Amino acid sequence: MCGGENEMQLDQIRLAGFKSFAKPVTLSLSEGITAVVGPNGSGKSNIVDAILWVFGEPSLKSIRATEKTDIIFAGSDHQVAAPYADVTLCFRNADKSFEVSRHLTRDGKNDYFINEEKARRKDILDLFEGTGAGKELYSIVSQGRVDKILNSSSEEIRLLIEEAAGIAVYKRKKKETLSKILSVEDNLNRIGDILAELDKQRKSLYLKAKRAEKFQEYTQTLKAVQKEYFSHLTHKLKDQKRASEAETCRLQEALKDLQKEIARTESQWYELKEEFSSSNQEMEGFTSVLEQYKERQNHLQDLRTLYLTQQSEKESQYVESSTRLDTIDKENVKMTNRLEELRLLFDSVNANIESISEELSGLEGQKESLSNQYTEEEKEILELQQRYAQQDKTLGKLENELLRLEETIEDHTKRLVVIKNQIESKTERLEGHQNELDELARSISESSQKETQLVNDLNRLKQDLVAVEERIRAVETEKYELIQRVKHIDLEKNLLEKQIREFSGYTRPVKALFQRKETDIGFRNMIDVVANLLEVNREYEKAFEVLLMGKAQNIVTLDTPTAKYGVEVLKSNGWGRATFLPLDTLEFKPVVQNPKLLKEAGVIGYAAELVAIDKDFSKLPLYLFKDTLLVETLDDGLRLKKLYQLKNQIVSLDGQFIASSGAITGGSLDLEPSTSLLVRNRKVHELQEELDRANRSLQKIETEEKAQLKQKHELSGLRAVMESELNDLLLKNSSIRRTVEEIHHAVAELSKEIGELQKLRIDYEAKIAGASARKEKAIEEIGSGKVSLTALQSALDKYGQVLREKKQTMQQLQERMNEVKLELNSRKERQRQYRAEIGDIESRTSENTEKRDEYKHRLLSLDGEIQTLKEKTRQMDVELDSVNKEMAGLFNSMKYQQEERGQKMKKMEELEKSLASLKEERDTARDKIHKQELVAQEVELGYRHLYEKMSQAGLAPEEEAQMDEPVERIRFSEEEEESKAAQLADLEQKIKYLGAVDLQAIEEHRDVEARHADLDGQRKDLVDAKASLYEILAKTDKEAKDIFLKTFDAISRNFDEMIRTLFGGGNGELRLLPGADILETGVEISVKRPGKKHQKLYLLSGGEKSLVGIALVFSMLRINPSPFYILDEVDAALDDYNVERLKTLIEKNKDMAQFIVITHNKLMMEGADILYGITQSMGISMVMAVELEKYAVS
Repeated sequence: MCGGENEMQLDQIRLAGFKSFAKPVTLSLSEGITAVVGPNGSGKSNIVDAILWVFGEPSLKSIRATEKTDIIFAGSDHQVAAPYADVTLCFRNADKSFEVSRHLTRDGKNDYFINEEKARRKDILDLFEGTGAGKELYSIVSQGRVDKILNSSSEEIRLLIEEAAGIAVYKRKKKETLSKILSVEDNLNRIGDILAELDKQRKSLYLKAKRAEKFQEYTQTLKAVQKEYFSHLTHKLKDQKRASEAETCRLQEALKDLQKEIARTESQWYELKEEFSSSNQEMEGFTSVLEQYKERQNHLQDLRTLYLTQQSEKESQYVESSTRLDTIDKENVKMTNRLEELRLLFDSVNANIESISEELSGLEGQKESLSNQYTEEEKEILELQQRYAQQDKTLGKLENELLRLEETIEDHTKRLVVIKNQIESKTERLEGHQNELDELARSISESSQKETQLVNDLNRLKQDLVAVEERIRAVETEKYELIQRVKHIDLEKNLLEKQIREFSGYTRPVKALFQRKETDIGFRNMIDVVANLLEVNREYEKAFEVLLMGKAQNIVTLDTPTAKYGVEVLKSNGWGRATFLPLDTLEFKPVVQNPKLLKEAGVIGYAAELVAIDKDFSKLPLYLFKDTLLVETLDDGLRLKKLYQLKNQIVSLDGQFIASSGAITGGSLDLEPSTSLLVRNRKVHELQEELDRANRSLQKIETEEKAQLKQKHELSGLRAVMESELNDLLLKNSSIRRTVEEIHHAVAELSKEIGELQKLRIDYEAKIAGASARKEKAIEEIGSGKVSLTALQSALDKYGQVLREKKQTMQQLQERMNEVKLELNSRKERQRQYRAEIGDIESRTSENTEKRDEYKHRLLSLDGEIQTLKEKTRQMDVELDSVNKEMAGLFNSMKYQQEERGQKMKKMEELEKSLASLKEERDTARDKIHKQELVAQEVELGYRHLYEKMSQAGLAPEEEAQMDEPVERIRFSEEEEESKAAQLADLEQKIKYLGAVDLQAIEEHRDVEARHADLDGQRKDLVDAKASLYEILAKTDKEAKDIFLKTFDAISRNFDEMIRTLFGGGNGELRLLPGADILETGVEISVKRPGKKHQKLYLLSGGEKSLVGIALVFSMLRINPSPFYILDEVDAALDDYNVERLKTLIEKNKDMAQFIVITHNKLMMEGADILYGITQSMGISMVMAVELEKYAVS
């Protein structure tokens, strides 16, 4: 751990296995400026990557990796690959010190630590929240990242200012508040959905519940009304039956008297009939002739009617055809007049079309002529425009060249001053390096023997550590297997115990009774099911499973009342049936043993004696198994049954069963604990024993694991101490050698640089002279170019006016042509319409002529047919008149004969009337008897129908014959009976209309109503919480905006000051983009160099971009400094003049923050308090430290 006493700062960086740092390396940092130097590829920037990695940089590209394991040292020819990468940053502040670290193994295991305790990436980010530490573009800046700042979007620059303002906490609060609001809204939506669903259920259940309540109400009322109504109907049917039987007897006596009177009257009628028959033959002759005349008369009348009908139809057709002919004549006259009118219009339109076409041709000729002239003049003006554009482009190039020449002269002049200063500075530094070489030559060979001894000791220690780790892995594997075994056994045991508790596999009645046992005192003497009371040897389980079958679920009770109570509970609840075994009344026969039989080979014993059971229930096996014999195999059983003529039941060990009758039941039988009721208890006991053994083994393994881990920890600690000591030794030797090499190299470089600077001085002086000459020439060329450009502009204005006038004339011609074309098209369309109408009229006239001829021919035909029918009708009238006269003479002859027969006929008619009256009375009597029989049948059917209704209502006696037995007598009047019947019909109809009814809906509706009320209360609470969260959100936004604007103004002022400092003048500005929320709007950077206009950032040189980026970083540093800043080769694009300015700026601000500077520049190295040199040997980066403050003092 590291310690300190001031504000937070980074004390140490420790790396192990990270990228090229294969071996553990520690960098102790200065409170001020720490410089890291070294050749390209030595691993300097890996230190920056390490810091970003610890702070959880999410982009692998930012730390120059493609996969996360790329940051682990991959090995080299002389060094094996590292198993992990580990980076630790040690911080201290006023009241505490702490470490943050990150560890990654090759198998991808990634861990963060705070003070060696596991943490999350979020915990580390929260720890440094608002400090900017570890953030790209804020506290870690490189040349590439400077470009990234300047190329960043306005939103990304705003985020940097937010970090400086420290409003991340407000944004986090806002994010959390928004998250809570979303969560509240989600809950509201969820509760809303549930309430909506409950509303649907409420509506549905409300209706179901009301229907169920109505059903109960109607059913109860129906039962009461049915009882009274059915009693009344029963007595009413009995009365109707007695009355019907008495009336039937009376009617049968009256029928006998009527039969006698009918026989006497028929005898008189037959005597008169004989007398009447003799005169009847003469009348038959007159009748025959009369019928012939009648038939002829009817035939003639039918023919006459037919002819009149046909005549009427033909006359109607004649009128219709005549009317159609008149219509066609009128239409022909109209079409003839219209045709003449159309022909006149058609000729007029043709004349208009010819005149309009001639006018259009003239206009097109004028337009073509003007168009040709316009094209020629347009070509001339285009040529002038090209010349003007070329001249303007040349003039622009000259002005840009003049601007660049002015900048070049100014820049070269500044560089010349810097070069002269550098020549003097480097000469002084060359003399200083010569003195350093003498001091470093004495300490290179002092620690070689100690290094060899440490390497040998470390190798032996690693061998011991590998052996311990192998044993730990073996123990962990064994431990894991035991844990899995314990979990599996425990899971299986719990499952079986749950099945036993819940009576899984048992019938519904058994489950229901034992679930009720705990709460129903009536079951206090109910013991258990048979399967749970018996203990059976494992090898006998199949045999007893076959013997018990359904008996395994029989319920054992202490007494008969408990069994009876169980039956009543099952019956009243409709749960089904179960078998009870009350021990107080259970009867059984003792087993009569056959000693000789028991000694037979294959005989195991009597089943009742082979089970274990509590002595209080000892009679149970004898009842269940009686004298059943258990044998080893089915063959043994068959042999013994035949040999001893046994009447016992026999079962084999594998479950084959021989009944006492000799029937054999068998086959395969697989006993699983999940399905076999007998096996469960035994399996639970075995699993518990196995679980105890596994737990004892697990405890033993855990004890050994702790011992091995303790030994590994001790060996690892010793190894870390020895490796640290060896690394320090190697680092010290390597650092000294590299320092000597670096100084030798620096001496050679300084000599070379001084020579090159002398050449640069001469070169810049020549460049300044050449640029000044070219500047004067460019000024002359710009003056002549402007004169030429003015002349071209004048010519363009002149030609443009002419072209505009001709273009206007052409537009007027085009407009007139459009009008003429429109008129021409209109005339042609009318011409087409007239032509079409003329053709249509001519076609219709031709069709009408054909139809007219057709109707004239039809009228002539109809007139002939009508005259023919009129003649036929007249002939029918003449013939009918003749037939009527002949029939009148025949009627006069028949009248004379009729008077003589009248007397006899009158007497016969009187007898027939009397006979008919008697037969009618007889038929009436028979009908009445039949009606009484129907009444008796109706009464019988009424009995049956009433019995069915009473049966459906549960009010009928056991048998229909019992309907005649006396019952409670209830009588209604007819009005009361009708009222009761209507009431019953109404109730039955209401119940029918209710349809299927769920009686559980009443209780379900109460539950849903209660849940709806509870959820509605929750919804109201959430609405209140949402409103409160929105208030918090508004307050947070206001505070964040105030802090952001205050910080933004301060940074903007600092940025302007930094630009003037770094550029020697000019100004810089940060601007908020308009039109957006302050916390969402972008920030734009604007820079104006001294003596220049405002310029786009991307047009700046590389060095100027670096200066702008540095200005922005230091502007934010003054507002909210990060604990440390890393500047990774930001001076690469700067000349020594600007490097000196940067160094001065860092030195002025080092009291506010630490600076870790990665550089190649000697000027930057001079400003460092501690200098670390990074070199790479055999693919491994090594570090050497030099405290320059000591040398500065000396």
